[in-house]
Amino acid sequence: KLRESEAGLAKAQGLARLGSWSWNIETDDIFWSDEAYRIAGRDRGAQSPTSTSFLDVVHPDDRVLLKQSVRKVLAGQAPFNFDLRIVLPDGSERIVHEQGEVIRDDDRKPLRMEGTVQDVTERKLFEQKIRHMAYTDSITELPNRQSFHERLTEALHAAKETERTLGVLFLDLDNFKRINDTLGHNTGDLLLKK
Repeated sequence: KLRESEAGLAKAQGLARLGSWSWNIETDDIFWSDEAYRIAGRDRGAQSPTSTSFLDVVHPDDRVLLKQSVRKVLAGQAPFNFDLRIVLPDGSERIVHEQGEVIRDDDRKPLRMEGTVQDVTERKLFEQKIRHMAYTDSITELPNRQSFHERLTEALHAAKETERTLGVLFLDLDNFKRINDTLGHNTGDLLLKK
């Protein structure tokens, strides 16, 4: 029954792309579930992972964030809940959401951390695509009107706080409608891109 329960949990973790982990702080050993290994693109080997070997999996630009987060959570200053990038053995990257909590003894000394890791790559890439579509002109690939308004609002606020002046340059194409009407929208689009 225990094996069936573990198999069911492993299947559920695989469907949710959600792995689990447990870090023994004293021995520095980390237990990863099968799904955590799959997310990290690693095979379950003879050597069990440690905090150092896990750090090797984390994207170099995100290692400082991870170390700071672990320090804060062990000190009881923040929850362990953030996104970071990991690098797979083939060099590709995944974005994962890490969440965990500290298990402490009666004297509040940290004994271990337990948590989950979830592959959120597809969701993050989709969010980036939606943001790109919302803030980028589809023809020129330049920031669009929405992006301009947000940046202008921020720049006006910053100029007001620092008591500096701000200039805005406005460009207009005379007779652009005539170009579209006579030469077609494709030509108009090419002109806009230039």
